[in-house]
Amino acid sequence: MKILASALAAAAVLAACATPAPPVADARPAYRDAAPVSCAIRESRGRGGVALVPVVWSSRPMAGSYEFSVDKISRSGSASVEQGGAVRVAPGRAETLGSVDMGARPLRYTARLVVSDRVGPVCVATAPRGA
Repeated sequence: MKILASALAAAAVLAACATPAPPVADARPAYRDAAPVSCAIRESRGRGGVALVPVVWSSRPMAGSYEFSVDKISRSGSASVEQGGAVRVAPGRAETLGSVDMGARPLRYTARLVVSDRVGPVCVATAPRGA
């Protein structure tokens, strides 16, 4: 019986390790009460280079605030940018909260978006890139 239990436990660990990781800019909601709010950091490429765009959407009216921070390293040096402010989201709509221009070729960056309502954080998204 102990051998069967050990084999099942080992199979569960292997299955958990085989689960693929989420995409880099995937939203990672921190729901307190299954609130229908989601957020993400999207990477937008254009002629000017790469821009990071924080986005939030909700299936219910939502009012609160956001904090968006980006740290980047490129051949020309490093930079840190912080943005934030009030946010209102209509039901079923997505709202772009800002944009951070990364230039033509960032070597590495980390970004974090936190969206909060009057009670606290309802969504957190991160987006690392590079080594």
